[in-house]
Amino acid sequence: MRHRKAIRKIGRPTAHRNALLRNLVTSFFQHDKVVTTKAKAKAAQQVAERLIKYSISGTLEDKRRIISYLKNREVAHKLIKLGVEKFTDAPRGGRTAIYKLGYRKGDGAEMAVLSLLIDSIEKKKTKKHAKKEKVIETAPKIKSKKQSKLAPEEIPAEEKIAEKKVEDVEVTAENVEDISIEDEKTTESAEAIEPEQSKTDEISSDIEPDKNTDDEKSVDDDTAKDEN
Repeated sequence: MRHRKAIRKIGRPTAHRNALLRNLVTSFFQHDKVVTTKAKAKAAQQVAERLIKYSISGTLEDKRRIISYLKNREVAHKLIKLGVEKFTDAPRGGRTAIYKLGYRKGDGAEMAVLSLLIDSIEKKKTKKHAKKEKVIETAPKIKSKKQSKLAPEEIPAEEKIAEKKVEDVEVTAENVEDISIEDEKTTESAEAIEPEQSKTDEISSDIEPDKNTDDEKSVDDDTAKDEN
């Protein structure tokens, strides 16, 4: 019974088919894409996905499988490196894609491109990281009503010390301003007193000669009485 024997034979015998797929997959991993018929692309895609799974596992047995299957040893090491660096966080499957190109002119065969999706996997990773960062930035801290009533928001000790220092500086600044205002007032009062003192001195100087004249008059009257 031929259960589980549904293989894409591509119209070729076993040896020819295996050699063709090995060449196709080797050139695919070497250039990250290959142009062939649609049937051959689908057959090569199955083999390529299996080899990528081997490269992700990274065990010695799987590495030896990759090296033994691919024709070029450098390409095999390239695939192993890609599996460790690019495909570890990728989802299951979906690392390769087939794009149709139309029909070939000679025999009318349907052509397609088998390509390796490295850039799209990297873009998906960056989008996931960006979404996580946005969620972390915009997530506010929500407190229940009971917590807000019972426990007020605690201010750290450093902020309290800084607030006290600011208050002390403000108080000292206000004291300095008050002292400067008082000095200005005293200077203004002293300037106002000085002209008043000068006025009183002038008045006193005007009064003193009048007293002297009265004394002289009294002396003259006394001398006149003695003569009589």
